[in-house]
Amino acid sequence: MDRKLTVDGREHTASMSVGSSRVTIDGREHEIEVLEAGAHHIDLVFDGKRVVVFAASGRGRRETWVGAGGRARLVAEVERRARGGGPGGAAARLVTPMFPAVVVKVLVEKGQTVARGAALITVSAMKMEMTLAAPHAGVVKAINTKEGANVNPGDNLVEIEEPEAQEGSDE
Repeated sequence: MDRKLTVDGREHTASMSVGSSRVTIDGREHEIEVLEAGAHHIDLVFDGKRVVVFAASGRGRRETWVGAGGRARLVAEVERRARGGGPGGAAARLVTPMFPAVVVKVLVEKGQTVARGAALITVSAMKMEMTLAAPHAGVVKAINTKEGANVNPGDNLVEIEEPEAQEGSDE
């Protein structure tokens, strides 16, 4: 059965049959193999590439923060979001941990120019460290945390202002 989801405020259609090793996202089929699954993570092979995905509940009942590759993304069912249950595109711009964590190191300074994917903050949770990455290019407008602080999914740790000339260029 197809499910309509938003990921970072963009709508997608996804489907997977129980017991299948394939998932279809926006009409494109992908091969998956689950290697290990825990309460808040899944270790899998997606189209031949090994990925560890972390998940934590969002503020709405049908929202989940999903993280991989140093970036957290808010995933929500479209029906829930349409009734006001979740944020739209603003979540795509958050620099937020995927699970409750402690800030180990702040890697940028206010006023610093960063590229999309640049390392911003290192956090630690469940005996693992993860570096959070810039969701887009721009200038660091504010750092809303400090080393040693406890942080949660949804907390915007670093605000990055997009230069007007770059808006939409990294979509």
